[in-house]
Amino acid sequence: MDSLKAVENLLFLFDLLFSICEGLERVSNLPQGRELRVHSCPHLRCVDKLDSLQQVGLHESMDEVSSLWMPGLQQQCRELQGEDLDVYN
Repeated sequence: MDSLKAVENLLFLFDLLFSICEGLERVSNLPQGRELRVHSCPHLRCVDKLDSLQQVGLHESMDEVSSLWMPGLQQQCRELQGEDLDVYN
């Protein structure tokens, strides 16, 4: 899926899977999202405002690009929930 650039402001999504979304650049403001799984989204540069996030699954194809947003996402989780994100491959 090359045309989707952003997934934002969807209040009732819980489990999110993005796979082979070449054009996806931003995932933001999904306050009910509990689990995020990402595979082959090489342009995903911003992931934030997932206030209920508990788990993140990253395919090895995401190792480099996730370093741009994973630290901020982990910090946000600590601040909002008082615990670390569960990150798995």
